[in-house]
Amino acid sequence: MDVLIVLLGGLLLLILTTLALKRKAFVDKINAMPGPPCVPILGNLLGIAKHNFEVLATVVEQQREFTKGFRFWIASFPYVILNTPDSVEAVLSSVHHIDKSPDYSTLHPWLRFGLLTSTGAKWHARRRLLTPTFHFRILDQFLPVFNRNTAVLVKKLEKEAGREAFNLGHYVHLCALDTICESAMGTTVHAQEDSNSEYVQAVKTACCKAYMRLVKPWLYPDATFYATPYGWSFSRALKVLHGLTTSVIQKRKGIHTEELLKIQQPAEDGTKLRVAFLDQLLLANQNGAGLSDMDIQEEVDTFMFEGHDTTGTAITFTLYALSVNPKVQEMAYQEITSVMGDKTRDITNQDLAQMKYLERVIKEGLRLYPSVPVFLRSLKRDLPLEMDGKHVVPAGTTVVVCPYVLHRTESLWPDPERFDPDRFLPENSVDRHAFAYVPFSAGPRNCIGQKYAMMEMKCMIARLLMEFRFLEAYPGYKPKIAGELILKSRDDKLLVRVQKRD
Repeated sequence: MDVLIVLLGGLLLLILTTLALKRKAFVDKINAMPGPPCVPILGNLLGIAKHNFEVLATVVEQQREFTKGFRFWIASFPYVILNTPDSVEAVLSSVHHIDKSPDYSTLHPWLRFGLLTSTGAKWHARRRLLTPTFHFRILDQFLPVFNRNTAVLVKKLEKEAGREAFNLGHYVHLCALDTICESAMGTTVHAQEDSNSEYVQAVKTACCKAYMRLVKPWLYPDATFYATPYGWSFSRALKVLHGLTTSVIQKRKGIHTEELLKIQQPAEDGTKLRVAFLDQLLLANQNGAGLSDMDIQEEVDTFMFEGHDTTGTAITFTLYALSVNPKVQEMAYQEITSVMGDKTRDITNQDLAQMKYLERVIKEGLRLYPSVPVFLRSLKRDLPLEMDGKHVVPAGTTVVVCPYVLHRTESLWPDPERFDPDRFLPENSVDRHAFAYVPFSAGPRNCIGQKYAMMEMKCMIARLLMEFRFLEAYPGYKPKIAGELILKSRDDKLLVRVQKRD
């Protein structure tokens, strides 16, 4: 018996020693890379806490010293920041590095395992299924949705015309929420008419609490998180969000057996009925996709999350940039009016195709203010990189692509803080690295909804510029940037003034 205990003890000691040596080799590889000093157990958490737990602020600060990339630790979890287009390409273009980082698990209670958070065979299958949903012929039908909700936004902004500076983001995000609700679910929440509605507040709460959990390791365990006010409010918000999508799915399932088939046939006047993304999923099920109600809900919830805050942020920051660059704004306005002629009519897809300068304006807005400031991937195999010397980032590390920093790299973008849409003229883009500009990510896991987003942004900004002149909030005003799940201003306000055009 004593011999058996000794053997078992020796085996346990061998296993623990092997694991400890393996961990030491892993840690040594990480720490061989350039990066700020760290302390045991906490890693670089104190440095992040100094920036009010804003990872983006930490990255911006450190990249000044570590220009090609660096490593840092959040407690015992290693992260490697990629600051060159070559290293970004090595990750985003690879079919091997497509797994999202475990950090996205903070979104699992909300989005479960939809297209944003899933991986492996499930992600591949969903991507194939959903890609046709974003075909341009299907997206065309959403222009009436964009026009109608922007018309409501115009009425709201008319009340601010000629007055003092106001928070533009408040109005734009509500419009974007109305638009994605109608596009994704075929229903309306009238967010612009009732900004204090339960659903609107639930969206804000869910985004905020998911991010706070991401940057505070002591909130990672469910037992800890759901015992705090963060977890309580998050749970309440999810009941509202899931409740709406569940009820809409059940309602639309009940009427779609024959209706979905009719949608495929043109009406007598040559038009087609408008099909929400939810309808496309229900139709795919009729054609044998085999999606459960939970499968459908997690994709609709993902559309709602990705299609609301991201476009609202992009539109708001672009209009802010135009407010402090009046010459660029005037050039965009002249192009829009030359295309539209009669400003009372709705904008068509043919109109948008002619607005080349406006498209460059939006691209430049996304360069300076990418809606998603960081992407995170979990390496499943070692990744050789050049970072002030050759290094191997070991499997199991989270790598971070930061468009906000990448898009401000002076060697890639001369005079990077200057707002210049002509950077995106074809002749000025010839020699630019393909991965120097990644506002929608890139490679196999690029944003599936980027065409939808560009259509919505062009339509909304074009209409707003036809109706208003956007002015600087006050001399020298510049928002303080905060990087959470979505880029935002630190006080949650982005100020402008507007004048009604004659």
